[in-house]
Amino acid sequence: MSLDYIGDPDAIQSPSSQPGPAVPVHAEIPLDLETLDAASVTQAFKVLSDNVAWLNSPIGRAILRPIWNVQNARKQARTGFDHLGLLSGRVTRKHEHWHDANMGGISTLGSGIFGGPWKYSLVTGGTNAPTIGLNFPGPLSPATSLPSSASVVLNTSAGTNVCSALIEAAIPWVFTSPDLVFTMELDVNHPTFTGTGTEFVVGMQQGTAVGSAVTYGTLTLPGFAFYATTTDSHWKYVTRNAAGAVTFLATSTSLTATASTRLRMDVVGANAANDSNPHVYFWINGTDLTDVAVDMTNGGAINLRPFFRIQGADNLFFTVGAVHWGWNTATGNKFL
Repeated sequence: MSLDYIGDPDAIQSPSSQPGPAVPVHAEIPLDLETLDAASVTQAFKVLSDNVAWLNSPIGRAILRPIWNVQNARKQARTGFDHLGLLSGRVTRKHEHWHDANMGGISTLGSGIFGGPWKYSLVTGGTNAPTIGLNFPGPLSPATSLPSSASVVLNTSAGTNVCSALIEAAIPWVFTSPDLVFTMELDVNHPTFTGTGTEFVVGMQQGTAVGSAVTYGTLTLPGFAFYATTTDSHWKYVTRNAAGAVTFLATSTSLTATASTRLRMDVVGANAANDSNPHVYFWINGTDLTDVAVDMTNGGAINLRPFFRIQGADNLFFTVGAVHWGWNTATGNKFL
């Protein structure tokens, strides 16, 4: 009669140790021509079943060892559950859902505070003024709304004069270093993309563009971004390090009217990369693009702030939905 065995996370199948965090699984595998009994064969099955049972419901074993942690390719722990069973890690997660932004919208030229940690800037080259407003999800939402959250809408307004609408963080958020791991992900929408000299830009940059009416390429601020113009109707991605070295790369992803687009940017410093080289990775709708092997700290560390910008004319919209960021707050293999 076969043995009916249910994995036990507390069991010890000698010579393997009790299942636990970072405990190696020792399975005894019989060899040909060995004299065997049931115990010799079942040890390997039992120890695997016990460890699977522990994985299904992890149990702490020692006060000085985390119950579970997740590591990168260089085996540096980032996040997990500590020895007390609390979700922990040396990382920062930040989310922006725009619910506390200026509910009435902004149409007055100039700059000021937009929803606490943000600043806005509205600049025009003529009489038509750009605007910044909010939309909320739901069945009656306008076409410029995104379904995931409240959406902030940057609008160049009607007219032929080029103007600019910008939202950026009021202060820098993160400093680049060889140990930095950073990600930014968001949904954007651009229901129209015809017009005079229009560009859509979203990313991280050093310094401020408040009050500026020049194009993004002319700003020469260090950072990285997704960038698109109505000239070619395709997304590009760009990096510019602290030494001023700039790289513009084109993608095959078109600016599709009314379609929501998922954008993601990752920065990995040399000390956190599995090949010990710095990288900036770009993703569109979950597809990874050619990464840029650029050291954002070349020439000195830079302090980055997120920004969202539209520039152009002819009443164009650029809608930004919920935005998510994450980065490590300690060097090397640090976990609490």
